[in-house]
Amino acid sequence: MLLGRGCGNPALITYRHRVICVSDSVREQAGRDGICAMDKMIVLGRGSSNGVDVTRFSPSTEKQRADARQAMGLPAQAVVAGFVGRITRDKGIAELVQAFIDLREKRPTLHLLMVGGLEHRDQPSTEVMARIVADPRIKQIEWQQDAQPSYLAMDFVVLPSHREGLANVLLEAGAMSLPVVTTDAVGCRDAIVEGETGFCVPIGDVTKLGDAMDRLAGDATLRQQMGKAARSLVERDYDCVAVWARQEQEFRRLLGCST
Repeated sequence: MLLGRGCGNPALITYRHRVICVSDSVREQAGRDGICAMDKMIVLGRGSSNGVDVTRFSPSTEKQRADARQAMGLPAQAVVAGFVGRITRDKGIAELVQAFIDLREKRPTLHLLMVGGLEHRDQPSTEVMARIVADPRIKQIEWQQDAQPSYLAMDFVVLPSHREGLANVLLEAGAMSLPVVTTDAVGCRDAIVEGETGFCVPIGDVTKLGDAMDRLAGDATLRQQMGKAARSLVERDYDCVAVWARQEQEFRRLLGCST
């Protein structure tokens, strides 16, 4: 059984022989919540349910970057902070918008690209949505079947989520050589190396979120260094082929297969 953000039915989990968790923090939280015994739960490698196709999610060329920005109506020379995900409260949208607004005057070339659809069950406040619509430097596009082209336009990715299983957005961003800013939430903190591939801030802390965004927005060399480290991390630990191989090996072990 695979255990991610949705923990499922604890009564059913009790009868499983092995629970594979998608991240260390999910395993720790499930243990604290009494969902499953710790000795039944494992994490394969650094985690992930499916990994990332590092051949498709790969660093952009200058032409790809320019073409993506032109297609999305973004200035060629802008510094673009990107968000990919559901437009909901639990993704930290209110904090993201406020942090961006706080940086507008200091960073006049900073733009925010938001990729994702609004979900009505947990939608941000009317005020937050109005700010998104009214700000000419915030660009929101609806949910995309394939997010990869959107990353081409970004300089770094911000995911101030309150909860995840393992944040695939952070892995995809890393594969694209994009540094990230995220929170210390379950499923987010596992996907980065603090200070090397990005920055991790407390959940809901707008000031620290803005500070981290400011550091990346103002330092192209830092973005390049962190992006390169992020790409190396994903290639080493989250390549989908390696993730699948670890899963197959574990399934064969559980089934008693010799090969």
